[in-house]
Amino acid sequence: MAGLIRTDDGFLLWREASDIFENFEDDEDSVSVFVGVCKSKELFVEYWRDEVLAYDFGFCYDEDFACIKFRENPTRDVDTLFDDADIFDLGELKKQYPGGLDQAYNAVYAVGNVKYSGIVKEFENEAFGYFKFLGVFKPSDAFFGASLS
Repeated sequence: MAGLIRTDDGFLLWREASDIFENFEDDEDSVSVFVGVCKSKELFVEYWRDEVLAYDFGFCYDEDFACIKFRENPTRDVDTLFDDADIFDLGELKKQYPGGLDQAYNAVYAVGNVKYSGIVKEFENEAFGYFKFLGVFKPSDAFFGASLS
């Protein structure tokens, strides 16, 4: 599995020899959506600011088009988890998960202008938690860039 690993010395290294740029394409009509179970809001903000998720899944993005959400209480309910994150049509996600998500999550990481196509679909990061790629969706008219609530 490709991804970022932390060595015993504390260094972050990309593992697997594949080219990181094969995992995504710039596409203004796409929002790549990831969810996770992160240990705390502070760790999730660090995960976003240090772009560790991008390394774990093997892609690059412009942080001006990223939106993150953290919930203290994990939930399987799409409306509750995404709340006011009006970045893509939640109806499409609800069609994929009509009974709710496969497990309870407390973190959302959505990246606009990126069509993720990497082989890594989920990743367990020892320091930050478990993250999963949900899919690529069409952006909403209201997508306005990075926010945190």
